[in-house]
Amino acid sequence: MSTPHPPESHGCESDPACPPESAARALARHIARAAGAAARAAAYGADQARDSTGRTAADAAEETASCTTAGRAASLARDTAQLALATAVNNRTSRRDEFASTAKDAAHAAQTAVDCDPDGLHTVANIVADGYEALARDALGGHRVRLPTREEEAAIHRGEGEPYDAVYVHPEDSASYTADTRVRQPKNGRSYCPRPFLLSADAKLASPTGELFAPGVGPHWRIAWRPLFT
Repeated sequence: MSTPHPPESHGCESDPACPPESAARALARHIARAAGAAARAAAYGADQARDSTGRTAADAAEETASCTTAGRAASLARDTAQLALATAVNNRTSRRDEFASTAKDAAHAAQTAVDCDPDGLHTVANIVADGYEALARDALGGHRVRLPTREEEAAIHRGEGEPYDAVYVHPEDSASYTADTRVRQPKNGRSYCPRPFLLSADAKLASPTGELFAPGVGPHWRIAWRPLFT
């Protein structure tokens, strides 16, 4: 395939902290991703996008579930994500743009998983794709959290403002981050709160130094952080 690899080298092949993913685990990832993408597309309630053979995202997901090889499952998961994206783009609800943007990243990550390894077993690409799928699921579900006001954020920076945790300056004490931690990115002066993905073992496996997910500046920061005061 001709799609280029991500601009930043993951170094997965030579990094002992990033072992090859088993075919069984990769297959499970691809099937779950495809099924999730199809379910979200169907939840829009709009006309489903179809490929040249008339297949919808749900059809591709069903094919994925019957796969026995990870490589084929990866290709079908990519097709499912792309069809889900097309359905989202054609939707006219208020959340269309947010979901379509995230679905586009999910489809690209699924494509990368296929491009990086003929068997679809590229661990980092799979983890990143899963992260985008989770973000798209949250976007469709309309999940929201209460963000502190600007006055509360200023108090946090002064070490006040309970019940919020003290703000860290990224990447200091990154091992101490929790779901409620507020972290400031010195490169842009903005603050962020970790998403569950950042706190998972997968995030550490995909990016031991955290550079892929650095808040506001990493190539895949959106799946790992919620920006404050958007």
